[in-house]
Amino acid sequence: MVRRALCLLLIIVFACTASAYAEWRVDFESKSVKPNETGVTVDLTAYWDLSMYAFLVPVIVRSIDPGSFWTGLLPIDSYGDTRGVTWNWSGSWPDMLQLVQPLVPEPPYNDEGDIGYDGISPDHFGVLALGMMKSTPPEPTGRAILTISFDVTGEPGQFEFDAACIAPGWDVLCMIDDEFPNTDHGPRGTGEVTFNKGVITIEPEDPVVCMDTTSVLPGRNATIRLSITNPPEMGGFDFLIAYDPTMAFLDAVPIGVLADWEYFTYRKSYQDNCGGGCPTGVLRLIGLADMPDGVTPDEAVYHPEGPIIELTFATPESFNYIGQCFPISWTWYDCGDNTISSRTGDTLFMASEIADILPGEDCLAGDKGYAPIPLIDFCNGLICIIPPEDDRGDLNLNGIPNEIADAVLFSNYFIYGPGVWDPVFFENQILATDINDDGIPQTIADLVYLIRIITGDAIAYGESGEGGKTAPFADAVDIGWEIGEDMVVSLHSPVSIGGAAFIFRHTGEIGTPILTDETAGMTLRSSDVNGELRVLVFSMEHHTIPAGTHDLFTLPLDDQTIELIEIQFSDADGNLLAANMDKIAPPQAFELLQNYPNPFNAGTVISFALPVASDWSMSIYNIAGQMVKEFKGHNEAGMVNLHWDAANVASGIYFYKLVAGDFTDNKKMTLMK
Repeated sequence: MVRRALCLLLIIVFACTASAYAEWRVDFESKSVKPNETGVTVDLTAYWDLSMYAFLVPVIVRSIDPGSFWTGLLPIDSYGDTRGVTWNWSGSWPDMLQLVQPLVPEPPYNDEGDIGYDGISPDHFGVLALGMMKSTPPEPTGRAILTISFDVTGEPGQFEFDAACIAPGWDVLCMIDDEFPNTDHGPRGTGEVTFNKGVITIEPEDPVVCMDTTSVLPGRNATIRLSITNPPEMGGFDFLIAYDPTMAFLDAVPIGVLADWEYFTYRKSYQDNCGGGCPTGVLRLIGLADMPDGVTPDEAVYHPEGPIIELTFATPESFNYIGQCFPISWTWYDCGDNTISSRTGDTLFMASEIADILPGEDCLAGDKGYAPIPLIDFCNGLICIIPPEDDRGDLNLNGIPNEIADAVLFSNYFIYGPGVWDPVFFENQILATDINDDGIPQTIADLVYLIRIITGDAIAYGESGEGGKTAPFADAVDIGWEIGEDMVVSLHSPVSIGGAAFIFRHTGEIGTPILTDETAGMTLRSSDVNGELRVLVFSMEHHTIPAGTHDLFTLPLDDQTIELIEIQFSDADGNLLAANMDKIAPPQAFELLQNYPNPFNAGTVISFALPVASDWSMSIYNIAGQMVKEFKGHNEAGMVNLHWDAANVASGIYFYKLVAGDFTDNKKMTLMK
């Protein structure tokens, strides 16, 4: 109260002793802001020309719509509460001009004690703060800037800044223009005050189109959602997505409001006319809310807030991908990619950063006044491969690892194939087969190492910090055959053999394979289903085949065609061996096989079939197209097996290309260290 009386005294003194002409102009800055934006500043610039010795100007800032303004733009609960608003003065000030401490006045009351002042109701008058400026000769003209800082808490809309030279409850006011009512509260100088209003526009948040990040077990289908927030009224969209082609795209389904759109489709390329050269790993999604079919959709379809599309991918079964994430990302080939149309079709919304995404394209050109609007933010997604529970050695999931039933189940896998695994827990069972911890599950070397554990010849992985972690492909086995009355399969190995697994493809009926006398102590099991013969040679007592050259087994043949399509060898310790396959019967055609294993983390075997004697070359390229390895040779008709040691190259995707005579083919493989 004392302070108010002092200021009142100053105002009365100066106003009474210096009743003179003055000109004032206050310009309010206009600005666009976003909801929840913090640290927003608005400048009030004051210009004056005072023909007097002293003058005080109380400046009251108000909003045309203070109710919305206070609860929205400025967090003010009631008159006089300036919580969240900071007043700062800045600018170049003459020595004679200074700010008198801003005051927060009481609510304006009229003579009857009602809120309001001289006909200005509280619905149109909101006092935020009071600023007073003092001037003395000899520099009566100048300019100053009052800066307001605030946080935005309201919804999108527009609010006006204005001011009145009124001191509520005081017996003085400065010059005002005709917009504000005159009062009889004391003397004042003559002159003009001009207020140029400012507009604060709270704009909606930019539209954001995002893809989920999800995690799945190896080999399972993964579903991710595309969601949109803060969308404009939408009449259609054209989205282009890139994904890692190691996965297989399965389906795209509209959901939520988008399920009621009249048209939705997808294409597994970025354009229709790329012929056989369409890039893999690209998906285009197109939707239209309304079609010219005479049916009027509901109003809600034009506002698809939230999830709009589900994408489903099949992930690779290999456990070498555990811990890896496959990106699902937005991609652009031209200005029309990843755009949203307005409901009426007269406006095209693009990525907010389209100028940086396609710097060589003038995507924002609009020579007839309808330029696209860079507005949309995009965020990418991931599909990550997580490990199942590690039940290493417990293949039958009975809680007891490395027991005889696990070995029996595992041996059945080599005879009957992956159908022996439980369809619900097959990921756990496959991971459990990596007994030797070489990163390659379901190999004959894992079975040999499991038998070693069961017979007490080895320690299980993880026990006492020992066991497991063998070195695959350190040695190689040569495979041969002789065809007489029966086909005799032989091998030459520099190390003792602990087990072998074969898969043959054949025509017609063939006999049952039988071990030779040179493999005493070993057991042979086989099954022949639908022209596929599986043969397992192993020993539950951990017997081995000595190093050297040996006939392994015989196979009765007549006029059938037979081809060896897969083989695995393990040494006596449970290390996976490379296999150099010779022909069992001449292949019928040139063929380049998928490398094995794939993905791989050290070395891999690349095999191909030659139906006739041929010169050949095998080139391996990185993803940049640089050749990192080349093999060349000449072989008679049969299978050729190359072992590539990738120890000196980085992890990544590689391509291998075979040229043999007039035959050319290539395939992809993945190195993961």
